[in-house]
Amino acid sequence: METLSNILYWLSSGLFVPVMLGTVIMFFYSLYMSGVFYGSYKEYVIYKKEYRDLIRKADFRSLLRKFNDKSQKTVELNYFIKQIFENHKSRAAMEGILNDFEMAADKNLGKYKMMAKLGPILGLMGTLIPMGPALAGLGQGDVSSMSWNMQVAFATTVIGLFSGTIGFMLLQPRQRILVRYLADMEVLVGHITERNPKDSDHEHILASLLNEKID
Repeated sequence: METLSNILYWLSSGLFVPVMLGTVIMFFYSLYMSGVFYGSYKEYVIYKKEYRDLIRKADFRSLLRKFNDKSQKTVELNYFIKQIFENHKSRAAMEGILNDFEMAADKNLGKYKMMAKLGPILGLMGTLIPMGPALAGLGQGDVSSMSWNMQVAFATTVIGLFSGTIGFMLLQPRQRILVRYLADMEVLVGHITERNPKDSDHEHILASLLNEKID
């Protein structure tokens, strides 16, 4: 039994440095993802102001002009909307593009979910691992060793919870933005499907997109 206890102790002690390193990495990663979210939110504001109404009204010509205007700021949906236009003759192809967006959105949300879960986990591990040496130091009367280990334990907890909090706070609004994108693309596919494929004006606009020309 003593041998098993020693093995578990050495294993947990061996994880101390990786856990500390992982906690520090998660802290800086949460700051990085905050910047990424800020950039994506700015793009969403531009999209909501300049693109969304055009999609809802099925104003393909104005939407086309924005795509081809180099001075216009790009938004996250540019690639997927262009793919929808390029495959406008096939309902199955457009549905496939929507599925591709869903998978890309799920992958993106996974980063925020990882922060929300992994941060507190690393913080808890970083709290429990130094507690053993701290209690051992207390039993031996080594107050300085105990205080150092307790300081590390509490600091790791705070950093881990901070990373998890950032991940949780960013996850909800990011999820709502992606759901809105998906809903608007489904509306766009519906508009394209409802239009008569033989409508010459409709075909002209979509063909212009493929050729990147505006009459």
